[in-house]
Amino acid sequence: MMIKPDGTYRLDSALSKEQKQILNVFGLDKQHVKKHAQRIGDIYAGRKSEPLLTLKPSGKQAPRASE
Repeated sequence: MMIKPDGTYRLDSALSKEQKQILNVFGLDKQHVKKHAQRIGDIYAGRKSEPLLTLKPSGKQAPRASE
């Protein structure tokens, strides 16, 4: 991301073909990236303060490493 002279933050380059393929593996696309980049830019610029991701406890315990 880069900051523009008007104080807004933007992605500084388009996604490469390889990046799009990687996103696709996780069920994501360039629109998802653009949406979250906009939210990050708003947070950096002080226009929003909510978290990007909220984690909810699943109630499951993490598996223990075998010794």
